[in-house]
Amino acid sequence: MMTILRRPYFSALSAALLLSLLLSLAACSARQPRPAGPAPQAISPEAELNYDYLLYQDQLQRLQRHASLGKDSPLTPREVAEITARAEGALDKLLKADPSPQLYLEKAGLHWNDPAGTAVARETLREGLAKFPDDRMLTVYLANSYAMDNKTDAAIAVMDDYLSRHGDDVEATERLAQMLMDADRNTQALDLLKKIPPEKRSPDALYTMGRVQASLGMRKAAITSLQRAVELDPGFTEALVELAYQYELAK
Repeated sequence: MMTILRRPYFSALSAALLLSLLLSLAACSARQPRPAGPAPQAISPEAELNYDYLLYQDQLQRLQRHASLGKDSPLTPREVAEITARAEGALDKLLKADPSPQLYLEKAGLHWNDPAGTAVARETLREGLAKFPDDRMLTVYLANSYAMDNKTDAAIAVMDDYLSRHGDDVEATERLAQMLMDADRNTQALDLLKKIPPEKRSPDALYTMGRVQASLGMRKAAITSLQRAVELDPGFTEALVELAYQYELAK
C-alpha cells in the first residue's frame, strides 16, 4: 500500500482530545434525548478539518494493520471496503478544503492494491495532476500505475511530458531511463542517462547505466559505471551482483 504521511493540521494532544469529545457527545446523544435549551454551537471549519484528518489517520492505521496481518487479519472484505470508504470520504473533505499533491497521493494509495487494478488510483492521480501539473511525485506515480499494467508507452509518455518542462529534474530522468530499459529501449535509456552530469549521477542512475551498457555490448563501460555505483553505495546489492556477473563475462 502506498502511504505518504502528511503533517497534521493540529497537535496530537488536541486531536486526541477533539476525537474523544466528539465521540463522547455522539454516545450521549444516542443514549438519551437532547434536553431543551439553546442550540449547540456549530463546530468550526478548522475543527472539522482536524476531525476529518484524525478520522482518516485512524482508518488508515486499520488498513495498515490489516495489510500487515495478511491472511491472519480478522477483517472481512466488506469491512475493509467500509474502512476504505470512510478514509476516502474524510480525504475528500480535506481535498475540498485544502487540496495538495500529497493528499492526492494518499487518496490514490488507498486503491493502489485494489483487486480491480490501478484504474481507480490512476483516476485520482490524473485529477491531482490537473490541479498540480508540475508535481514530480504525482507524475511518477501516474507513470508507475501504467507500468504496473504493462502500459509502457503510456508510462513513458507521462514522463516525457513532465521532462519536456523539467529537463533538469535528475530523479525524473532516472525513472524514465529505468522505464526505457525495462521496455528494452536501451539506446534511448543510455542517451537519456548521459544527459545527467556525471557528478549528479546517483548509484541508481549508474546501476541502470551499467545494465544498459552491458545490454548494448559495452562491457568495459558497464563495469566502470557499476564500479562507480558501488563506490557511492557499497551496500548496493544489485549493483554488486551485476558487477560480479560482468567480471565473470569479461573473465
